[in-house]
Amino acid sequence: METGGDGMQQTCFPKTKLGVAMATTAKVLLFDMNVRLKMQEEGITSPPQSIKDVTRQLVSELKALVPEEVIDVVVVSEAPLHARYIRAKTGQVLAEIHGQNT
Repeated sequence: METGGDGMQQTCFPKTKLGVAMATTAKVLLFDMNVRLKMQEEGITSPPQSIKDVTRQLVSELKALVPEEVIDVVVVSEAPLHARYIRAKTGQVLAEIHGQNT
C-alpha cells in the first residue's frame, strides 16, 4: 500500500495480464471503494449511473465481510473496463463493473 498526495492509503496493484486476479482484503478494498463512492456522490468524478450503483453495491457487500477476507479483482478487459470482485474463499461474485469505452 502507498500513501497518496492527500496522505490517504491507496491500494496499488501491479499491472497484470487480463483475466488474472489481483488479491486484496475486504478491508483495503472497502477503504478504496468508499473513497470512490464519496467522490462520485460529491460530483468529483461522474461515471455513469450504472457504475455508481455497482460501487454502492460493492461497498455494501464488503461491509458485511470479515476485514481480512481475501477478495480477487479480475480485470476482464480494460477498454471498456470490465472487472469482477470475487470472494476468494467462496467464488461469490460481489460485484461486476462494466464501464463504457471512452
